[in-house]
Amino acid sequence: MTDEIYEHILYDGTNHISLASLPGMRDRTITINSISKTYSLTGWRVGWAIASPALTSSIRKVHDFLTVGAPHPLQEAAAAALRMDHLYYQGLAEDYQKRRDFLAAF
Repeated sequence: MTDEIYEHILYDGTNHISLASLPGMRDRTITINSISKTYSLTGWRVGWAIASPALTSSIRKVHDFLTVGAPHPLQEAAAAALRMDHLYYQGLAEDYQKRRDFLAAF
């Protein structure tokens, strides 16, 4: 299981490598993500899990008993956010890096 919520907030030119993209890991990995950090929407609680059908079967059964669905307008906004151009993600990472560098200078 891998939490990839910070996949777009990277520093110093590093690249995110999803565990599921590595050889032999696609069918063995549950990737967790959400719109919380990338879009500064921490209170919305809109997220997802990506996994092979064999793994998602159990996830769906547990999910039905542990959560309540996010309101429809939040889901629509999340879908729109996920279609944003790559320049948004580049700017996001640059902004966070500026903040980090400012604090690290102390």
